[in-house]
Amino acid sequence: MSILTTKEFEQKVQGWKIYSKGGINMSPYTRVPFDCGCGKTHKYNNIDSPPFMDNHSNGQMCLMVKECKYLNAVELRGKFNIDRMENLFSCKFEEKKKRYGFTLGDPKIDKEIDIWIAERWNLGG
Repeated sequence: MSILTTKEFEQKVQGWKIYSKGGINMSPYTRVPFDCGCGKTHKYNNIDSPPFMDNHSNGQMCLMVKECKYLNAVELRGKFNIDRMENLFSCKFEEKKKRYGFTLGDPKIDKEIDIWIAERWNLGG
């Protein structure tokens, strides 16, 4: 697993699509474990680790983790049943920086993250 800067993370997911524009249905993957950039293993759920980017054709997505404030690019793994998500790369979520450290105009990753923060979790908590 690689820990990247926000800029490197953004460059690697540049061709992926914003999750709210029609991402993969993640409900079947609730409680599937993934290693996080923080060093812990978390279990996916739509409240504490919602997806914000999607590379559906490859079974890849980006998850943000409330507990440790890391952003993780993961890939679904398993032959017939998805039993884990492999961490491809991660970065620390820079909540204090303007646009969370993201700079690209397309995709606007920070705007997608804002949707999930408003709907799923409060950064102060």
